[in-house]
Amino acid sequence: MIQDGGDQISRENLERLRVDMLARAENYFRLAMNFYENLAPANFTDLDELYLRHSCMSRADCLFEMGQFDKAVLVYEDVAMRYQLTPTALMAFMQVMNCHLKMDRPDEARSANRRALWQLSKMPDDVLASNSWTMNRQQWQEWFAWTDGAGMW
Repeated sequence: MIQDGGDQISRENLERLRVDMLARAENYFRLAMNFYENLAPANFTDLDELYLRHSCMSRADCLFEMGQFDKAVLVYEDVAMRYQLTPTALMAFMQVMNCHLKMDRPDEARSANRRALWQLSKMPDDVLASNSWTMNRQQWQEWFAWTDGAGMW
């Protein structure tokens, strides 16, 4: 038991609270996605695109953390399609692989890994170079090659 301000909180109550907070966050990210997707194109800014992208990934992350891997994989797949040939798609593919592994679907994880490598091979160098917050081409290639040869599937 954990003591919090004199109240005892059980592990089960903490887990319920965690899942409730994740469910709320997932809903808010879904609402944010709907908001940005429905903006008039003339009013859609680069910042709006950034918020939309982050809302998509964060919604999927919430589903993943709640153990809803079947739902999370659908959202991550949507992100990978929506942001093709970008580092965001590669990050989504990483999570698609993780979802499939959690659901004991190694063939689907392998397929996602190969699709990620294909997208990486088609990705322009300037897209990778312009994103200092993510890995470079060689690092991505090494990561996907490692996962392919690691014996996870």
